[in-house]
Amino acid sequence: MISTENFQVEKLLSPEIALSLVYLVFLLSGFLGFRFSSTRHFLIGSFSNEPAILTYLLSLLGIGVLFVSVKFGRDLAIDNLKPFVLPALFLITSVTLFLNFPSFGPLLLILSGGFTVLLWYVSSRLDDIGVIILISMSMAVVSSMTIFVTGIPILDVASRNVVAATPARAIFHGFAVLSATFLVGFYDKDRAILGVGFLTVLAILSGFKSDAIAIIVSACVAGLLLKRISIKAVAAVFVSVLFILTAISTHIANISYSSWKIPPLLYMFYRSGFTLTVFDKVVKLSFPFGFLYGRAWLDPSQMMVSTAVLNYKTPHIITSTLFGPGMVDFGVLGVILTGMVVGLFLGVLDKLRKNRLNTCLYSIALVHVMLLIEVGLQLTSVIFLIALLYLALGSDAEPILDVVSVAGENKAKVVAS
Repeated sequence: MISTENFQVEKLLSPEIALSLVYLVFLLSGFLGFRFSSTRHFLIGSFSNEPAILTYLLSLLGIGVLFVSVKFGRDLAIDNLKPFVLPALFLITSVTLFLNFPSFGPLLLILSGGFTVLLWYVSSRLDDIGVIILISMSMAVVSSMTIFVTGIPILDVASRNVVAATPARAIFHGFAVLSATFLVGFYDKDRAILGVGFLTVLAILSGFKSDAIAIIVSACVAGLLLKRISIKAVAAVFVSVLFILTAISTHIANISYSSWKIPPLLYMFYRSGFTLTVFDKVVKLSFPFGFLYGRAWLDPSQMMVSTAVLNYKTPHIITSTLFGPGMVDFGVLGVILTGMVVGLFLGVLDKLRKNRLNTCLYSIALVHVMLLIEVGLQLTSVIFLIALLYLALGSDAEPILDVVSVAGENKAKVVAS
């Protein structure tokens, strides 16, 4: 029998409910950013006006389309989908690398092929979670070390700007989140806490709060869905995320802008207000049919909005909400298409959530899309999400190795859930 508490957790963490709630919180935070005098002063100074009602309505339209699309995604026939996923992933990865590093030519095909082969190998070893975690942890550590070669980004703004849109950061994010979530899903509490803590520290040193939050929250969601952590333990996760969103974010703002006068506890309201107002600027320029016609969505650096919408002379990474890139490219149709694609994808992953591994993969994807609510859907995220889908399709009918601690020793057993 499913307890009332477990039913509520399952319902709350379904994609249509979880994303709708998080998006509404984001919109409310952005609205409140203009109500607090400490944040309003800076927001009005940057943008002159608050977001218009049309901006809120288009946001609600997008999340409404996503909500409905999740239900259609659960009903999609996906039995013959897997053979097409890996070639599509190779193609999208190659295009993304070429757009970022066009001068490297054939080398990019080798890198894309290497990533594709690695993913295929991992998919072939889904019955050995220990190997998968070892590979993921190794990739996360190695990629973080390549980031630290240029300096420690959390301490040096120049190093942070250098690594912001590099493959090393994307590789670290993907494999660190995968490692942390699998540790919680398959290993005992002590090892999971140690591993997640270690990866979170690496993420913070790398200078990007979203990486650290993704590691913590993805692991927490998987733990809740698998009933491996209690609701009470979520309080510790909430405190960790709040610390990252206040103290760490304020520190990053200080080293980035030399001086920072917004109180740490109001940082999230300022950030939400800033991103929502960027979307407002996008709406004013793009309604109803858009004007970049794919250039924003195909920009892996996320700098197109800064120059095309905000008229920055020096390109800069600017967040524009989940629907920002679609809106600036294709207007209202872009908002609808973004909500539809994301909703269908999460509906499929939710449908595949029949075993422990796929529950972990679903948790990672759900939290990643939550982060995209601020950042916006980009090619690098598409690559990450398709990779998760490929692994989920590979494990859909397979028994998954569950690593448990018995009398101080690790023993393995095959489980069906």
